[in-house]
Amino acid sequence: MASYHPIKIYGAGPAGLTLANKLVENGFEPIIYESNPVVGKPQHCSGVVSGRFIDEAHIPHSLVRNKFYGVELWIGRLHVKAESSTPKAYAIDRYRYELWLEETFIDSGGEIKFRVEMDYHKPIRRDGLIVDATGVRSYIVHKRGEVLPALQLILNGNGIMDEYNPKLASIIVDKKVNPDFFSWAINNGDSRWKIGTASNANLWDVLSSAINTDVWTLRKNSLERLYGHVVVGGPVKNFFDPSRNTVLIGDSAGQTKVTTGGGLYYILLASKMFVESLVEGSPDYTQKFYRELKDEYRLQRLLRSLFLKISQEDLEEVINIMARKELFNLMLMLGDMDFHMTSLVRLAMDRDFMKTFIKMSKYIELSMLFSSV
Repeated sequence: MASYHPIKIYGAGPAGLTLANKLVENGFEPIIYESNPVVGKPQHCSGVVSGRFIDEAHIPHSLVRNKFYGVELWIGRLHVKAESSTPKAYAIDRYRYELWLEETFIDSGGEIKFRVEMDYHKPIRRDGLIVDATGVRSYIVHKRGEVLPALQLILNGNGIMDEYNPKLASIIVDKKVNPDFFSWAINNGDSRWKIGTASNANLWDVLSSAINTDVWTLRKNSLERLYGHVVVGGPVKNFFDPSRNTVLIGDSAGQTKVTTGGGLYYILLASKMFVESLVEGSPDYTQKFYRELKDEYRLQRLLRSLFLKISQEDLEEVINIMARKELFNLMLMLGDMDFHMTSLVRLAMDRDFMKTFIKMSKYIELSMLFSSV
């Protein structure tokens, strides 16, 4: 059997650092190689996570920037919202989160070597184990699935964001402007906002339309401009290549939600599964991952297909029905931002929700629920 020592992790983003810390906790001694000169930059993620992630990742309270008590949807002419008395999501300081992961790793005796690039095509020596945690770049280089160009702005929100509730996560959809994805507006717990989108269309035009302003005003008020990509193609079929002794994790493996592009909680799950498999004698954690998330990804792909096919008019009609029947409040109470399948099973008990779901059936290929991931 091939030797899995040393373990070389390429990428000091959240995937590489999360995995490195899990490995150290279990007695391994990984080394991290990072192409950038520092950890945490550039930033791309919105930083909105679930309470489950906060608890399981043991996030320090000081990293929580804001608590969201619900969601508001801006769908064309419609504006609907659902609110709760308890927090349903949290905004964390993504930059400081990665610095915290780095500090934890260094304090445990770990080593990070900066300005080291991963050569994606060079043959890998058979000694040791290589972990590709370099993110979306690896996913793109190897053409593993669909990605969308993305832009996120840090805005001085005074004046132009006044109509948005800072305690609600805002989702904006206008398929006539952006047929590929949604836009978001997230308050940082102060006067600053994160607004972002992913699209094949002009990203500045999409964002200016989303918050009903012009591009000049948007540029004038933007404090930071963060370009990147969002992985919406889903995970690859195999995370371990024995011929190269290489393992994929995080965005490199497509371990993001197909519906939203979010991946922090899935990174946490994948890291735990990888270490469990390695302790058992193999770095291949593919089966563990799909045992838990296979049905989840089937549903997410179905929902992604639905979003791409439905017209703006029909989407507004469905949202209007759901608002009249107060189904958004039901979704907020029963929904699970990490596991859409769990949410659907819970919501299936409600007759009005299922009637609305059936109304969209002309856009849905239900066979996708039963196909292989």
